[in-house]
Amino acid sequence: MLFDLSLDKHEAYRIKSAMAEAYMPTYRGILRQIAAGSLVHADETRGVVKGSGHYVWVFANLTTVAYVYSETREAAILEDVLDGFNGVLVSDFYAAYDSVPCAQQKCLIHLTRDINEHLNRRAIWLAASTDRRDYRHVRPEGATSGQAQKTGR
Repeated sequence: MLFDLSLDKHEAYRIKSAMAEAYMPTYRGILRQIAAGSLVHADETRGVVKGSGHYVWVFANLTTVAYVYSETREAAILEDVLDGFNGVLVSDFYAAYDSVPCAQQKCLIHLTRDINEHLNRRAIWLAASTDRRDYRHVRPEGATSGQAQKTGR
């Protein structure tokens, strides 16, 4: 039952497949419109479909968005969708984005998050490594100047 209509799963699959085929030219047109623009924001995320991992990529500009479903996270998806793109690509730090031959800007939210994580790790490290001992660089007996080390004496 779907909306109080009797519809078996085979008929639902057939309708879904027919609609996907009918709208494929529209979908391809949206992807072409995005690649023809001057700005694209791109990101990908892992999802689980029927128990196995796949990826959903999002490509957006100021007026248009498209999602691309893929079994992989390979750069080939970017090469296919952004073929001929000459604008600015805004993305996170996933290395595959560097394969797109265009001007790039890294997402400021991702950059801010990464800086905050780094600063937090550094603060934790400093707090853990700071004690009240007086650390001095000394040269143990017999060591050369290149072998100086910290001691807690």
